[in-house]
Amino acid sequence: MVLMVGSMNMMVGVWGSWSASTIIDIAAEFLDPSDGQSLQSNADPLVDSITNNDHHHHHKPKVVKVHSNEEDNDERFLVPMLSNSVGDNNQFMEYMAAVVMARATNRTLCLTPFFNGPTKHTGHLQMGSLSFKDRYDTNELSKFVELSSLQRCLHKCHKNIHGFWWFRHSSSSSLSRDWTWDPNVNTHEFGKDFVNWTSVDHVRQAIEGFNDGSERCVALGGLFPGLRWRGAYLAPSLYMRPSQSILKLANTLQTLAIGQDHNFLAVHWRFEESLCKANELGLCFLRCGDGAVISSGLHATTRGLPIAAQRGREQMGSSCKRMVDSTWVKLSKEDLVSAIIDKALKENVSFVYIATDGWMRGSHAHNLIREVVKEVRGRGLAVSGLWKISNVPNIIVNGSDYMFNNQIMEILSNNKLSGHSISMMEQELCFRASSFMGSGESTWSLAVFRARLASRRWRQLVQFEKVEEGKEDVVLESLIDDNYIIKELLHDYHAAGLQCRYKFLYKPARLSEKVPEESYQDEAPDTWLDMEACEAQLGRGGSCKLFDCFP
Repeated sequence: MVLMVGSMNMMVGVWGSWSASTIIDIAAEFLDPSDGQSLQSNADPLVDSITNNDHHHHHKPKVVKVHSNEEDNDERFLVPMLSNSVGDNNQFMEYMAAVVMARATNRTLCLTPFFNGPTKHTGHLQMGSLSFKDRYDTNELSKFVELSSLQRCLHKCHKNIHGFWWFRHSSSSSLSRDWTWDPNVNTHEFGKDFVNWTSVDHVRQAIEGFNDGSERCVALGGLFPGLRWRGAYLAPSLYMRPSQSILKLANTLQTLAIGQDHNFLAVHWRFEESLCKANELGLCFLRCGDGAVISSGLHATTRGLPIAAQRGREQMGSSCKRMVDSTWVKLSKEDLVSAIIDKALKENVSFVYIATDGWMRGSHAHNLIREVVKEVRGRGLAVSGLWKISNVPNIIVNGSDYMFNNQIMEILSNNKLSGHSISMMEQELCFRASSFMGSGESTWSLAVFRARLASRRWRQLVQFEKVEEGKEDVVLESLIDDNYIIKELLHDYHAAGLQCRYKFLYKPARLSEKVPEESYQDEAPDTWLDMEACEAQLGRGGSCKLFDCFP
């Protein structure tokens, strides 16, 4: 059971994705600037109406007596309030913001468990959410920040929250029932200025007036969309690596799908069922701020809206779902196939792994996957993926069809792991690829982009030496200075995160003009699947269409 902190009448919007389901994003919520304590609710313009079947009970905080800090040591704690209504990768983005905040404030991070997410996110096996240690390697993360189990935090804090820190108020931010707090507990709001932070120094300056011993155990809420500079995602991405159990599952999948010795292209093909009509699933993508990772410069207004969009706007009227600086991109199947083939040729690979949730999206999606996979295979590429679709083998080996879906399911079942494991297993496989094509705008893809870029930066920062006996390049542990690496990664102050969410919540005028945008070259050899199927094909007979809203 969880305690929800904040306003009770916020609306829930739709966003993000993971390869075995869709992910619902946090509500659009605004602080009323005329009254710091009041909240103004606004409907998410991407969604007309959402029915949330995952009901939660709200509870008033218990009145407690706060224990004196003198009876314990000087250790201070930060408790992340994750969002109870969203899926794995949005919560992962929240956790990264909390990790950076804990390091910046010299506090121990309490390992709040992930919420299971909406019921449709459970994937193949509904066994409940994974614990933090089942998801991530805590030994690696402890190099970045001090960690503590939730049980130890509860013990050291006497189950009391001594203060609440808010990026922004959110009804989704939740604590476990075990925590208590005084109704008059101190509350600190960062306001809208946090979107201009580009370093941990900015964090420290903002909290220097209340980051003291009087608030030993603080809860941090409103974590999504989180911190905005790229280093705040790159640095924790390097240290929030999958657990050994997830890595072993990924090893098994890689052996079955590709083999351990082959370079391959990984593709995350997200099916946006929340915003696209049924017959457009898999070919409809959102652009907001021109992409969460790469700024493409592609706008419907600059390219000229199709006639269909002009008619649609008049017909739809107020029902048209608009968002600041957003573009709806509709692709053709032929352009999507060409994008995958072109990228494989460019990277000189003959193996392609496709991570997709499309096989869960009905018969139309099944047919689209079947046709795309068949066409790409027909061009001589070995295509594999973890789907279960009739007449679409997971891989073709030496001319023979091979289905390994059931084998993977059996392994997962034997380990008593859930569909969350499938998501992380496929993300790890995409992380290992020689090149990655993600879906805009998906936090599943964004997590892979960040981990891969962080790994490339790490390789640039550390020194490699030849080990004669093993005849392989290894990194000598004595040469790794984690504090140096973390400092360098945090210094990357490019804009990051889901840009449209910032623009929607805080208006473009509130965003720092000093922060440079990401470029296509920043992410090379990685790129967006929908960009390669749209922009890259426009001068070659491509037929993608742009709209200024979602019909």
